[in-house]
Amino acid sequence: MEALTLERLRAAAATVAASPLVRRTALLPAPPVLLSPQPLLGTPPPPPLAGVDLALKLETQQTGGSFKMRGVVAQLAALPAGARGCVTMSAGNYGRALALAARARGLPVAVCMADTVPPDRVQLLRGLGAEVVLTPAAELRARVDAVARERAGYVVAHPFDDADLVCGHATAALEILEEQPDVDVLVVPCGGGGLLAGVALAVALTGARARVVGVEPEGAPKMARSLREGAPAALEAVHTVAAGLAPPFAGRLPFEVVRRHVQGGIVLVSDAEIAAAMRALFTAGLVVEPSGAAAVAALLARPAEVLGDAVSATAAAVAGPAAAGSAPRRPKVVCILSGSNVSADQYHRLLSTAG
Repeated sequence: MEALTLERLRAAAATVAASPLVRRTALLPAPPVLLSPQPLLGTPPPPPLAGVDLALKLETQQTGGSFKMRGVVAQLAALPAGARGCVTMSAGNYGRALALAARARGLPVAVCMADTVPPDRVQLLRGLGAEVVLTPAAELRARVDAVARERAGYVVAHPFDDADLVCGHATAALEILEEQPDVDVLVVPCGGGGLLAGVALAVALTGARARVVGVEPEGAPKMARSLREGAPAALEAVHTVAAGLAPPFAGRLPFEVVRRHVQGGIVLVSDAEIAAAMRALFTAGLVVEPSGAAAVAALLARPAEVLGDAVSATAAAVAGPAAAGSAPRRPKVVCILSGSNVSADQYHRLLSTAG
């Protein structure tokens, strides 16, 4: 595995902090309605959540509408001097961030997209100045390599399997740890694994004690399968409403980081649970895409899996000082809301079916 050190992480953090394209996003105490009984979800929160001190990292506020800009800025800063353009593959969010950041640098970008993507995503990227190359989903990686060969000076920018990208994504966790150094659990959505690896790396290299938990859709469990098989795995097919969590394979570098440092494992959530979480977040005043709602979906639907050892502390907090013997400390949990890029049609459809 490529050397990922605290010094490299700090260098990426300095690059990201200096970029006008990256915002320091809010760490919002969860609105009480999110964890209280509510008719829209139909059921009260599971008992363990009553004692949780929950905060939400709002990467929904990030430039480009997702956390991706963090890694992209670090990635582009590390391009070789002779780079004349970039080519990548993306379902939307990474391509959007790359197009925005590359345009600021005057760098042309080609984004290979599956020919089944919604037309509005294609139009959006073209509107940002990117060239969109539509190709069958099974041929995406080959097409990216072909474009890089055909165009002198073009560099492949991988959407999740890249060390500089992972270090850039780690800055989201560094911000959380600055504000809540005693956080107990960090809940992170996992697509190809770049964000999850970045968060786990930040926790490990800074010596924080937080339990890191990854979340994947049941219909796209590529990291869970990779961990089970002991090597990066590819799925024959994926089926989920969370397009940002639907790469059919896990990155090699993210897999190695996750295998070593994600002690909380991977929690799987259904599309129905993701939709329910989106609706719960909506009642709290937050518009979140399906991928971005996955962390909250896992906490609401499977609190025992997410909290792990923190469950006993949560029970003590609920029972109160008389049962615990002293004033209990409420376990601190942070869910990363990774993005807000969802079409009006999909958002309405998912919220109307949730409940």
